[in-house]
Formats: sequence, structure tokens, C-alpha cells
Amino acid sequence: MENQVLDILQQIMHDVQGLKHDINDLKQDMQNMKQEMQVMKQEMQVMKQDIAKNATLIEENNRKLQLLAEIQKAHREQTDRQIAELKDELNKRMDVIEAVVKNISQDVKQNQKNFFALAEITGIHEMEIKVIKKELALALAE
Repeated sequence: MENQVLDILQQIMHDVQGLKHDINDLKQDMQNMKQEMQVMKQEMQVMKQDIAKNATLIEENNRKLQLLAEIQKAHREQTDRQIAELKDELNKRMDVIEAVVKNISQDVKQNQKNFFALAEITGIHEMEIKVIKKELALALAE
């Protein structure tokens, strides 16, 4: 029976040695996991810093975009005002040009009437001059 106890004790010792080995492996695995977690923590810190930088850049870009939008809106309003002013100026000038053209047109019509009247009067005078020349020629011939 002593042999059986001895065998059992040896088996237990062997099992205990196996457990010790397994425990050592677990300790090593846990140590590795701790190191990996440290590395992940460091990487996360770097990511947090990068995220903070990106957030700052995004906020800065948003402010710049807002400023650009306001500038563009101001330019658009200024351009609209200038276009309206130019339209008003052109309309005023067109009104003046239309009035001048109407006045010139009336003057041309009046000049045409005067020309025809003058041509008629000139024709009458021409006839009278011819009559006077004939009478003069006849009087001189006598």
C-alpha cells in the first residue's frame, strides 16, 4: 500500500508541478497582457491628443468658413447695390437720350417742312427771275 500512496503522492507532485507550470504560464500571459495594455494606453493617449488637435483644427476651419461666408454675403450685397445703381444711372441716361432723339426728330420734321416751303419759295423766285430776264431781254431788244 505504501507503493500506492507513493504513486499517488508522485502523481500529486507531478500534477502540482504541472499546475505550477500552468500558473507560471498564466503569470507570463498576464504580464504580456499588462505590457500590451500599457502600449494601448500610450497609443490611446496619442489618439486623444490627435483628436484634440483635429477638433481644434475643425473649429478653426469652421470659424474661417463662417468668416468667408459673411465676406461673400457682404460682397454679394455690395454687388447687388452697385448693379441697382448702374441700372438707375443707365435708365436716367436712356431717358435723356430718348428725350434728345425725340427733340431731334421733331427738329428734322420741322426742317423738312421748312425745306419744302423754301424750295417752293425758291421755285417761285426762279420763275419770277426768268420772267424778269425775258422782259429785260425784250426791252433791250426794242
